Amino acid sequence: MLARLVILALAAGPAHAQEAPAIEWTPVLEVRQRLFVEDRDAVDVDLPVRAVDQRARLGMEVRRLGVSARVSFQDARRWAASSDIATPAPFLPTIAEGWVRVEGDVTRNVGAVVTVGRQPITQHEGRILGVDAFSLEGQFFDAVRLVGHVAPLSVEYVNARRFTVPDEDPLGFGVNVFRVGANASNPMTTWTADGLWVVDARRTTDTTSTAGLYLRVDTGRWRGRAEGYLQASEAGTATLVGLSGGWVFGPNERLVLHVRFDSLSGDSSAGPGGATAWRPVLGDSHRFLGLMGRFATPEDSDGRGVSDTHLVLEARVAPPLSTTLAVHHFRSPLDGGAFGSEIDGTARWSFSPFATAGLGGAWFAPAPSFDATHRLYTYLELDVAF
Repeated sequence: MLARLVILALAAGPAHAQEAPAIEWTPVLEVRQRLFVEDRDAVDVDLPVRAVDQRARLGMEVRRLGVSARVSFQDARRWAASSDIATPAPFLPTIAEGWVRVEGDVTRNVGAVVTVGRQPITQHEGRILGVDAFSLEGQFFDAVRLVGHVAPLSVEYVNARRFTVPDEDPLGFGVNVFRVGANASNPMTTWTADGLWVVDARRTTDTTSTAGLYLRVDTGRWRGRAEGYLQASEAGTATLVGLSGGWVFGPNERLVLHVRFDSLSGDSSAGPGGATAWRPVLGDSHRFLGLMGRFATPEDSDGRGVSDTHLVLEARVAPPLSTTLAVHHFRSPLDGGAFGSEIDGTARWSFSPFATAGLGGAWFAPAPSFDATHRLYTYLELDVAF
């Protein structure tokens, strides 16, 4: 009898032994095709009016327990309707993303995440740091990112660089991001509060520090956001203020109306101590001033800064189809002079779990006192991702 029990136990042992955790493999295959027409100032002869962008990424993401890694290569091309555009260069893929992440939880409410390598970094809905969806290559950073959380608090440190053109982007001390925040949610209310400090010390002779507060509250049908930042450099100080209030109509957020105001300071004095034009941190992620905000940035507004009062309507016509429509009015925060108005809109149709078609456009009508050139930007794109 004893021998039979031993034999049964040995036979059942492997079935009850703890199996090694499986490795999760996720392929990365992304293709974007975009046809766009852009009409700016006639003097900007280097900018093609009509062009086709193509971007393809291929790679793999792997995960086991609390360790994950992702590597993807990309090739980006542009075909332009211009006689002086050369034949696209031979296939020379570059690394789009290449990072390793280690994460662990001490308890349900206490944990940490460390990510090292080329990665996307987003802060405050992408308005301070974010992925540039309108750039052909996208926007990724070579960074070390540390995040710790003790619910509801979280702390974050990032040291980031972008290795593009070494002569124009020296290493210095890189860009350091410090964030302390808190968030919580219940069935009725979700809120997030952050304090952020960004030190751009790539050019040690002109270090720029940007510090600010961000608050977002969604409660019931109301959506609210407030943020303010102060930017300091050797030239002086600059400010950015953003306010937004929204209301949800109907069930399932099918229709949301936002009233928003953004103000980016300009140059009130050419000497030290004067207010300087706001400079985007690590490049513009195009989250300000609509699709065509590039036509009314502080650098293009005679140093007078830009304030943008706008209405945004978000509508989901059906679950696969989402649309936005926005009307902007630009003025100078220094003298109140008008720059012009803009209307822009987008539509995205997810006709497959792996594919989305997008259509967007914007029309900027300048004020007579500012400019006499109307500007147009439209695009049609197809995104496929597995």
